[in-house]
Amino acid sequence: MPRISMAEKANRVLTVKPARGVKQRRQVLSNINEALRQKLNTVESMLAEFAQSSIMFNYELGTVLKEVRLHPKKFGGDTAMKTLEAALPGRADLLRRAVQFAIEMTKADAEELARLENSDAAFRLNWGHLIVLLTLKHQEQRLAFAKRAVADVLDPNALHKLIQQKTGKKHTGGRPHKLPNTVPAQLRQVMNKTSDWVAKHEELWDGDKINVFGNMLECSPDDVDVEMLDNAKATREALTKMAELAQKDIATFDKIIERIENCLRNEV
Repeated sequence: MPRISMAEKANRVLTVKPARGVKQRRQVLSNINEALRQKLNTVESMLAEFAQSSIMFNYELGTVLKEVRLHPKKFGGDTAMKTLEAALPGRADLLRRAVQFAIEMTKADAEELARLENSDAAFRLNWGHLIVLLTLKHQEQRLAFAKRAVADVLDPNALHKLIQQKTGKKHTGGRPHKLPNTVPAQLRQVMNKTSDWVAKHEELWDGDKINVFGNMLECSPDDVDVEMLDNAKATREALTKMAELAQKDIATFDKIIERIENCLRNEV
């Protein structure tokens, strides 16, 4: 069986339904006041120009800084970029991402992404999307996921989730998991986290008064989109893994309970 490239996987259309935002836009436009339509046209034009210009601005910024990153000795030594970041407080992350952008893509690559448009939704990529796309190593992948984001009107967070689901990439930001220093505290952490999941399941997700699962099963077809399908599949996959881990952990805790009981008996 021939191997399917990541680009082909990303480009696959999972449903023929238009994005929810597109349908909402069509409904609005069918009854919009003419004067308000003119304002909308102006706003759309401004937003499109801003989205495209922000991408290209950051590419040009990265192009200016790229030489400092690649040839630091020419600019005073290995700490040249750090010096620039210190001289521009609060903008270090922007400078680093812009440099990465200019190093990993050509200007033609950047222009191609900036031109992508979903005219039905008046939607384009912005700099936030580019930050997410830069987590991918190959331009073929970036372009495929960018096209999917534009077609399905995905914001940067939704695009990030899609890439995680399709490639298995994990989010590297945010706070790392912290483990308590003592064994009793570590056990309390496991107990609290596990109990919290059970409580949410019983009270919210599959509860008598509030039932999220029931809401999903009974929601209107108009509320269903590609992202929802992807999230449902990802959740099922995680639950399957949790079920496997739970069986293993139950057996482990049988041994833990037996050991604790034996220790307590020996103390008496």
